[in-house]
Amino acid sequence: NEYLTPMTQAIMERRGTVDKFIGDAVMAFWNAPLTTPDHVAQACNCALDMLEELALLNAFWQERGLGLPFIRIGIGIHCGVVRVGNMGSQQRFEYTVIGDAVNLASRLEGLTKLYGTDILVSNTVYEQLHNQGFIFRPVDRVRVVGRKEVVPVYQLLGKPVSYMVDAKEQQQYSVALGLYEQGNFSSAALLFRQLTALYPQDKLYALYLKRCRHWAEKPPAQWDGITELQSK
Repeated sequence: NEYLTPMTQAIMERRGTVDKFIGDAVMAFWNAPLTTPDHVAQACNCALDMLEELALLNAFWQERGLGLPFIRIGIGIHCGVVRVGNMGSQQRFEYTVIGDAVNLASRLEGLTKLYGTDILVSNTVYEQLHNQGFIFRPVDRVRVVGRKEVVPVYQLLGKPVSYMVDAKEQQQYSVALGLYEQGNFSSAALLFRQLTALYPQDKLYALYLKRCRHWAEKPPAQWDGITELQSK
């Protein structure tokens, strides 16, 4: 409850609708029941607010000295057409959203564990916001379970006022990712190894280093740079 209360407050302050709690997860949506023209930006700002609130909570819990674990969360954001309204049975229903866009948002949330990232967004979100003061970096191109289309995935890093971009790091990462996508695994591995040594806290670099080593030893018959996900 101590965790879910500020997370809920962050959603409401950014004009979002709390759909439901799923265990320790929160599902929320924007632009319904009231129209919110800037709903994509509001959702991303909310995600950043949640991370700030979580940092305060972790510090508070540690100060209490109760031995509580350090908590990290993963947030997935996608924008698309959904069905919204009261859904369920004659005995019980709830105001909610359903549709393929909801499923993709859920898949993105699950992918945060794989890539070691806090916030993952789809290319739909990226295309709407990358010129509006948000900082993103490309993560991967994936084909998720239940979808034939390839989804470019990005990490939302923050906004310039709160996140300092290391231009040299981002340039090296961009080159390394490009080499990986081209199938030049040995050269990409050299750069990812350097990035992993310099930024050991960034799990994404370690993941790509592992992938590069794997494909360098066992070259794929065909390579398109797309990650095929076998589970939800």
